Amino acid sequence: MRRSSGPSSAGAGVNDSHLNLSLTSAHAMRERKEDKLDLPVYEAHPPAWLPQAHGSADLGYMGFYPPQPGQDEDILSAKNMREGFVLGEQVSAENFSAQAMINENLHSSDTLSKLEELMNEVFSRRAERIPAIPPSTFRMQSRATFNENKRDSWFADLANPDVPLHKLGKYIPHGAKGHDLLDLLHSKNVALPRAVWFLRVFGANETAGLRNKPHYDPGQYSIDWANLVTSYMKKQLVDIALPIAARPGLNIKQTFKGVLSDPETRERWISRFTYCLKLLRSFYREGLVDHRTFLVWVVQQISTCNLAQAGFVTRLADEYLDGMFGSRALARPFADACLGKLSEIRATSAQEYLVSTDGLIKSLLQRLCLAIPDAFVSPRMWAIHSNLLTNILSENTIGSNDQHIGQSGRDVQQMLLCHLADIRRRNEAMLFRNLPIRVSARLGSAVSDVKLLNSISSTTNMDSMSFFVNDGDDVAFAEKLDMLLTWSVTPLQYGDHRPFAAVTLIRKWRERAGDRATRRDFTPPDEFLQDHLFEWLDSSEVSENPDNIRAVALLFGKLVKHELFSYAKYIQRLIARGEPGLSYTEDNASRHRNFLRWIPLFQSDPAMVNQRKVTLYGVRARETEEDINGRQIRKEIRAVLPDVFGGNTESPAVSTTALLANCGTLVSAVRYEQVRIFRTWLLPILQKHIPSQTSEASQTGLLNTYCISVELMTHAKCFHSILDFTLCVLEHPVALALLNAVVDTLRRFATIWACINVKGHIIKALDNAYHLWKTMKGIQSRTLLDLLIEFDQGHYLDSTSRERVRADIASITLALQPIASRPESVPDVLPEILVLAGDPNPDAPSILANAAGLVPFGMVPFSGTWTDISQRGSTGSHAVVPWAREKRSAALNSETWDVFSTLLLYLAVHGALRTTTILRGLIYPTWQQAARLSGPQLVSMINLLGAANFLCQRLLLCEGGSGEDMPPTDIFDVQCLRTRRQAVYDDNDFSMLVASIPLLIMLEHNDQLPGELRQESTMLCRRLCQDRDFRLGAHRNLSIIRDAFEGSLQTAEGNAEQFNQHIIGGCMTFCVIQMIFRSPTGLPSRQCLAHGKSPPQR
Repeated sequence: MRRSSGPSSAGAGVNDSHLNLSLTSAHAMRERKEDKLDLPVYEAHPPAWLPQAHGSADLGYMGFYPPQPGQDEDILSAKNMREGFVLGEQVSAENFSAQAMINENLHSSDTLSKLEELMNEVFSRRAERIPAIPPSTFRMQSRATFNENKRDSWFADLANPDVPLHKLGKYIPHGAKGHDLLDLLHSKNVALPRAVWFLRVFGANETAGLRNKPHYDPGQYSIDWANLVTSYMKKQLVDIALPIAARPGLNIKQTFKGVLSDPETRERWISRFTYCLKLLRSFYREGLVDHRTFLVWVVQQISTCNLAQAGFVTRLADEYLDGMFGSRALARPFADACLGKLSEIRATSAQEYLVSTDGLIKSLLQRLCLAIPDAFVSPRMWAIHSNLLTNILSENTIGSNDQHIGQSGRDVQQMLLCHLADIRRRNEAMLFRNLPIRVSARLGSAVSDVKLLNSISSTTNMDSMSFFVNDGDDVAFAEKLDMLLTWSVTPLQYGDHRPFAAVTLIRKWRERAGDRATRRDFTPPDEFLQDHLFEWLDSSEVSENPDNIRAVALLFGKLVKHELFSYAKYIQRLIARGEPGLSYTEDNASRHRNFLRWIPLFQSDPAMVNQRKVTLYGVRARETEEDINGRQIRKEIRAVLPDVFGGNTESPAVSTTALLANCGTLVSAVRYEQVRIFRTWLLPILQKHIPSQTSEASQTGLLNTYCISVELMTHAKCFHSILDFTLCVLEHPVALALLNAVVDTLRRFATIWACINVKGHIIKALDNAYHLWKTMKGIQSRTLLDLLIEFDQGHYLDSTSRERVRADIASITLALQPIASRPESVPDVLPEILVLAGDPNPDAPSILANAAGLVPFGMVPFSGTWTDISQRGSTGSHAVVPWAREKRSAALNSETWDVFSTLLLYLAVHGALRTTTILRGLIYPTWQQAARLSGPQLVSMINLLGAANFLCQRLLLCEGGSGEDMPPTDIFDVQCLRTRRQAVYDDNDFSMLVASIPLLIMLEHNDQLPGELRQESTMLCRRLCQDRDFRLGAHRNLSIIRDAFEGSLQTAEGNAEQFNQHIIGGCMTFCVIQMIFRSPTGLPSRQCLAHGKSPPQR
């Protein structure tokens, strides 16, 4: 819009000028304000010398708090203006504690993980800030071969302290060694630090080429260097010689010239010996010489040095005496050498010149007594130097007037006197001087314990047997445990039941101790028992004997099975202590190598089996000897059990010897392999084979399989496998003959079942088997019921079951009783028997027996049934034996006695006649009668005596079948006889057997008997006394042995005609007793008596 002109235009101009002026002023003011805003803001800075509160985090400076924008104290409120700025309380109350919050955080589930993360972060950051270790630039100085001039120049530079070692370290001269090197260092007067440096480098170069060898020992060089230094010192000590006695006509100055007598040689010798001692101090301090080797040398020098050398050697011993305080093996010979040298000093005429040496040796002995008084416990040392040692240790050590020193001296003197009294008491006890009167309670207790253990039999209840009576006494328990383990494996005791009895006793103690530990909140006894069992394995002489390894493996195998001994901890402990010789790849075998290989594993996992394999055969072993033996053993077992595995069915072995000859690998195998074969391979196969054999045609093969399997397991002492197999057979009523074999097996090993403490389980299985046979087969087995009552003994069956069993036995006995009246005894004359020889009817003997009423007496022919006889168990058949001896002994010839012996053996094998009945009714009376008679009466008894000897050998000593008509014919008959003869070693019957041994001795020396009968008597006596069952009975009944042989000697007192014979018999009785309890072989004194010589004096 255009502006108007005129007056108003003039006013407008004025206004415009004012407006422009105002705008100019405002612009100038804005520029001045902008200039003020461009000024820098004041910032407070800390002094340059003030350190930061943290190295990396921005936490400010210590003690420096500059103002910051927006602070509370900068707010100018009315309250702050009136009252001033006051900081409020940071907590609600002055007594507030953050402990509750901290505890709450600590008890949360993620507290530990947060702390772990925090510490891991701290360590990671610290690791990042730590500078890396630079690679080592050290380089071993290399050797160089110098000529003579260069080598002298190099050693001269070594002796010059101004020449730096790094210059000399470029090359080390090679050439001088041994004593020459030490002489060179001494001749150049090399300073000790530089000499030690050189010898270190020299030794490092010497061992550089040996470090890569397989048998390199890092400590061997220090031993070699110690031998070098000691031989160097010995060479110098040898130069100190003493003059010998002058020979007539010679001047002593011309015959002797010592190295210390001449000033020049003395200075040279002292300089070299001093330099050697200084080097030795550095070597000893820095470990360049082996301490033990050097200290042994010092002890040897004290005992062998002469009196001139003693002054130097004793001061050397004084300087290094502290090294001997830690070893009694060094301290005792050192004390002995010092006493010997002191006695030599006091016996010489030059004692006045050796006063300082005498005093130093006394001081050494007193210090040694304070530090290790056991070093003076030596019977030989005390017997020679007791007076001298008493004077030295009783002498006043400190004679100062100072109060504190005097009191310390009196304390030391009192300590020496106390040690002296203890040393005297112990040495005199070892020399059997002034022995206190003590009653050997432990010996009596050990005898009682062995007697208690030997009394274990088939009737023993292991639950009620008290062996570990002092449960709280660890020492008494350790002694009893050691004795129990030794008794269970030593060949001086007898019986296969011993390891099982020991394991059961230990198991009962562990259960009792475990219950007590649980009630009292104590540590369980498992580790305590593990340690003691390991210590016995590690230190016992009986366990170390290689002949006992099979018994030790059996014992510890059962301990491992019952978790009383941990096989895993056993291996771990051996590996942890670095046991050498565990592996077959090492030359020197450890005693534990055989233990690891022989001890079986019943419940082994693959990891344990692999660890055992690696420990014994190494990591690289693929196929071991055990794998090869396992295949061979399986092959042998398949061959002897064709009914189970198929193949050619051969005639069964007639004896144990023949059976074992076909299983040579099994016989020689270690117990680990035997148990593994039987438990994991053969037993499952047999348990599956038994139920499949239900036909009558397979009954004979099943019986052979059972008998052979039991025989193999018996030889391997795998009685748990026998029990499992036998109980499996009881569950399947297959054949009556097999049932009889099972009953015989259980009765034969009755003592072992009692020790294993499984009779309750066996009785339950027998009761079930009886009901099975009764319900399924309609057969009531008398032998099975008798075994039930025999095993029960009123402990396991309830009253109802026990009465039911007794009622069944009574019903069986009543059913077999004859209806018609029968004669009470066998008639003297039976003419009808003579007609049987021409009667072709095979049933004629049975008809005659039934008509004559002889069935109750057991006179059933071979063609008849033996079931009724064995079921009846009457005493009628027992009357046949005394009838034959009393009525027909003179009328029967040798052939007739052979037939009658066959009959008796057949009856005994099949259980129709007890072995004890034949012994009591025929054999013992025959021996007694033959020992009393002479002349024609004795001659008429020759056939009877031969038959008695034959029957005794067959019944008690036969271990193999004849394979003919004469029982035992096969291995089944042998097992039956073994069962029958167990009753002979019961207390009552065993006393009669022992009483017959002197009768055999009398018959052996009866000149009126044929030589064959006398030889048979000798053989019977020896074999009976050496039989293991007889020896077991002898150890179990020591009083019976004593009474029997004492009675035999008293029998001859009133008989003058046989006095000489009884004198010989008495001497032979002593030899027999010695053979029973000591020697398993022969009687050397018996041969002397047989030739009319006197027995050796004892």
